[in-house]
Amino acid sequence: MNNPLSKFRTICEVLREINDICQGTENKDRDIRIKLAECEGMAKKMSRQLLEYNKDFIEEHFEGNEDLYKDWKRRKKKGYKMIVESKLETIANKIPSMGGREIGKYLREYASQVKSNFSIVEVGAWLGAGTAQICLGILEGKNNVPLFVYDRFFASKSEIEKAGKQGVKLKPKQNTLKVVSKFISNFNCRVKFNRCNITAIKKYKGSKIGMYVDDASKSSDKFKHVMKIFKKHFVPGETILVFMDYFYFEWSGHGEKHKYQFNYMQGNKEFEFIKRLLPDKSAAVFLYRGKK
Repeated sequence: MNNPLSKFRTICEVLREINDICQGTENKDRDIRIKLAECEGMAKKMSRQLLEYNKDFIEEHFEGNEDLYKDWKRRKKKGYKMIVESKLETIANKIPSMGGREIGKYLREYASQVKSNFSIVEVGAWLGAGTAQICLGILEGKNNVPLFVYDRFFASKSEIEKAGKQGVKLKPKQNTLKVVSKFISNFNCRVKFNRCNITAIKKYKGSKIGMYVDDASKSSDKFKHVMKIFKKHFVPGETILVFMDYFYFEWSGHGEKHKYQFNYMQGNKEFEFIKRLLPDKSAAVFLYRGKK
């Protein structure tokens, strides 16, 4: 039987080829750049695929390759793991997104750091791309915090078109909560969905909020309302806020209409600006400092 590993080139092999090039060939810079690009492609592929050793595979294919077998034993003994994309990451990355997947690494990082006695709130989920990234962060951080999600879960014409382009078919005026719930059920996190208009949120019944994610309250009436409902549950020095449309006014064509968040936060000493996410986009991160 052919060894399935034989068709793969390793990064180490390419690096050795780069070393050979450096020893003396013409067009060194061009040749090295080509090899480095190949290495980069390999690294990206490694980060997207799950490759795990199993006993049957080792017995069948590692026999006779002493170096490979020794390497496997060393990794197993030290508890090494390959760079992988898990099944859950694959599911998360297939959910149609309007920004949640694009800033996923940040959502995951912040969610993983929320203390176990706090909660996470997400206002505006669409089809759950950002929700899934938050869930991945909760799983990575092993903090088991509850996640409260608020959205109207209603398919508009523009959303149907955007979802369709990303492989998900929606119907006009469809209740999308069932679609989102199905996606998110894979993560087995403590998610509480609330189907409502943003200004209709009446009360928050969770614990103190360690992370607040907002992708819905661009206008003044909505932002004033969510601050009224949720800000009292923020914890000074702890609560991270991710506003996914904070800089949206810069390129939306509706400057003042979508600038209320920006105006509210500017000069507001209760909030410390941390960073802008993906500079060519619109998300921003703040830390709640509380009243001075």
